[in-house]
Amino acid sequence: MEVSGNSAQEVHDRLIDSGVCAVLNFAPVQLRSRHGVKVKSVDLRINLESLSYYLKNVDDGTCGDDE
Repeated sequence: MEVSGNSAQEVHDRLIDSGVCAVLNFAPVQLRSRHGVKVKSVDLRINLESLSYYLKNVDDGTCGDDE
């Protein structure tokens, strides 16, 4: 489900009201959650930067090698 940053809290609250106990948050906002509900926020921009840096700086020739 894709949710904008503006709507993320409302959607989060609805999910929790329906019984969801854990949420993986890709929205660019910090969610306020209830006690006992696990929220893991993922910043794709940072993760993509990290992966890009790794790919640019790997020099051991192993990328793509299955042997």
